[in-house]
Amino acid sequence: MIASIRMDRGEYVVARDLIQKAVQQTGESFVEAEYSLACLESRLHNRTEALHHLERAFQMGFNDFKQLYKDAGLQYLRDSADFEALLKRYQAPPASAIVEHTPAVGVSGQESRSGKGEASLQQ
Repeated sequence: MIASIRMDRGEYVVARDLIQKAVQQTGESFVEAEYSLACLESRLHNRTEALHHLERAFQMGFNDFKQLYKDAGLQYLRDSADFEALLKRYQAPPASAIVEHTPAVGVSGQESRSGKGEASLQQ
């Protein structure tokens, strides 16, 4: 929850560090943590790390493709050939099949007025 607040404030390094610390303390990761780390690394323009965490989220069962295409946290990755290759590996439908009429969802889970969304980290 604290990490989500830090994300909302634009404190991406602090939020990333909080999530990583929680993962280290528990000795295991979970889908929401990996997805949030992918968004944070993307916002910090750390493409390799962002893709690594996104792939781990897929491996753990993440399949909310609509969120992938709409999440502002992943904007930096979307034009990347590596991002497209990752989506193909996990059989994501094309963006045009998913996002056309779906409102963006913000951190709070509510529709975003800015048209940008980001996954929330629920702990």
